[in-house]
Amino acid sequence: MKKFLLSVVAAVMGLSTYAATVYEKSFSEFDKFPYYVMGYEPTIENGILKSSYPGSWYQYFIADGISTTAGESYTATVKIKASMAGSLALNMGWGWGDGEQLKSSINVTTEWSEAKTTFNGVGGASCNLVLQPGTFEGDIEIEWVKVEDGAPAVEIPTTGDIVAEYYTANSDKTVAGWGGSATFENVEEDGKPCVKFTNPTATDGAWGVQMAFMNDFVAGTTYYLGFDIKGDAAKGIATSYQSAGEENGSAYYEDKGSMTAFDVTPEWEHVIIYGECTAGSNPEHKANRLLMNLGKYVGTFYMTNVTIYTAKGDGVETVGAAVENAPQGVYNLQGIRVLDTYDASAVRNLPKGIYVVNGKKTVVK
Repeated sequence: MKKFLLSVVAAVMGLSTYAATVYEKSFSEFDKFPYYVMGYEPTIENGILKSSYPGSWYQYFIADGISTTAGESYTATVKIKASMAGSLALNMGWGWGDGEQLKSSINVTTEWSEAKTTFNGVGGASCNLVLQPGTFEGDIEIEWVKVEDGAPAVEIPTTGDIVAEYYTANSDKTVAGWGGSATFENVEEDGKPCVKFTNPTATDGAWGVQMAFMNDFVAGTTYYLGFDIKGDAAKGIATSYQSAGEENGSAYYEDKGSMTAFDVTPEWEHVIIYGECTAGSNPEHKANRLLMNLGKYVGTFYMTNVTIYTAKGDGVETVGAAVENAPQGVYNLQGIRVLDTYDASAVRNLPKGIYVVNGKKTVVK
C-alpha cells in the first residue's frame, strides 16, 4: 500500500487518564431494575444485573441521568461478562429524536472485563446509556457502569497506509451526498479540487443531510480521516461508520461506530478525525461508508485533500529535542495548523507546549 507522512498527532504517547468521573453506579446498590423498562426488564441478583435473550430483539438502560456538556467527549466503562463472546451495541442518548444518540459498541467475553467505548460530540446536558443486545443469544451480567469526562489520550500516527483518497493529486475520487435541500458540487477553490457543500436550511436532525465516503472498513480497526476545510464556522460536526445494504428484499442501515467531531473555520485548516470501526449489532453486515452528519450545519464549506488511512508500525515519532524549520507547517495536538513558516525562531516563540514540526512531536519550552 502507499505510505505517507502526516504531520499531525492528537496527544502525548502514554497518557491514559480522564478528566473526571461524571457517573458511577454499581448494581449492588439496587434490589430491582432501577430504570425505565423498554419492553424487556433485566433482573438484579446478588448485586449483578442479568439479562437473557427473550427470543426477539431487545434493549435496556444501563445508566441514566449522566451529567454531560454538549460538544464534549465521554468514555463509558462497563464491567461485564457473558455466556458467549460477542459484540453489543451501546448508545449514549440525550433524547429520542433523529440525531439525539451516539452509537457505539462494546466487546464481551466469558470472563469479567472492563469494556470501554468513547462517545465524541455529545449533544445534551443529561444523557443515558442503552445497551442493545439485539439478537445476541448469550446471557449477560453487568456489575457496574462508569462514565468519565473526556476521551483517552490518543496518538495519531505520523505514518500510515492510505485506504482511500478524494480530491488529491493522486485520486480523482469524489464524495456522494443527500438530504434536505443541500447541494454537493465538485469545484475548484483557491486552485484546489474541492467538494463545495451548501446547506441553506437546517433539518430536524443532524442525520437529515449526509456526506458519504464510500469504502469498506474492517471492524476493530481505527481509521483516520484527514482533510483541508474552510467555510462558514461551525462546531462539533459528527461522523460515523455505517453498513448499508439489502437483505431478504429489505434495506438495512446499521451504525458501526463513530469518529471524533470536527469544527469548520473561515480559513483553510487541516483537520484529522479518527475512531474505531465496530462490529455493531450484526457483525455479518460490514461497514461500507463513512457519513458526515450535516443536517444542522447551515452555510457553505469547501473540502479538499481528503485521505482515509490506518496506522502503520509504531506510527509515531518521539519528541524532538530541538525545533526545526517547518516547511510542512506546525500543528497542535488537536491537528490544527497553528503556524505556517520557514522561520525556526517563530516556532520557538509559540506558547509553551508540544507541537508537531515536520512530522515530529517537538517541545516548546
